Amino acid sequence: METSADFVIRIQSGSLTRTGHGSICGQIWCEVGTLAFPESHWYDFPIVMVKWWLEATVGLLDRRTRNADVNFMDGPYLVHVFAERRDSWQCQFLEMAVGRTEVIHEFDFSPNPFVSSLLTCSGELLHECSAKGWESTDVDSVIFQRERLIQYVGKDR
Repeated sequence: METSADFVIRIQSGSLTRTGHGSICGQIWCEVGTLAFPESHWYDFPIVMVKWWLEATVGLLDRRTRNADVNFMDGPYLVHVFAERRDSWQCQFLEMAVGRTEVIHEFDFSPNPFVSSLLTCSGELLHECSAKGWESTDVDSVIFQRERLIQYVGKDR
């Protein structure tokens, strides 16, 4: 398993649109070093995915769980994180298909840069949604989960 550069979540806040059903769509992807997963500027549902990442990260940090899976909603892609130690986590980028799972990339990473990137991208998403007047239960959940993460990180320092 590779020890890697920082693992981060990226969004392109200027790409956000809202469907007629109220779903917020836009670009979201993961980066580790020069690798983008599933690919750079992947188009998906960033509000829902960031909510999942926030929930999973708090669970990993407070040690309620040692594993977290976050699916990309558009496509067969999954990120699996295993927090064996507090200061070093393991990750797999996976492609799921009927009857098989392919490991695209596997690496160790420090959770601190990841948490920072998650707070940054969730803040950008919320700022953009606020600027556009978009409200929803998913937006409310991102606000709530982001505050939980901020409180947890603040207690841990």
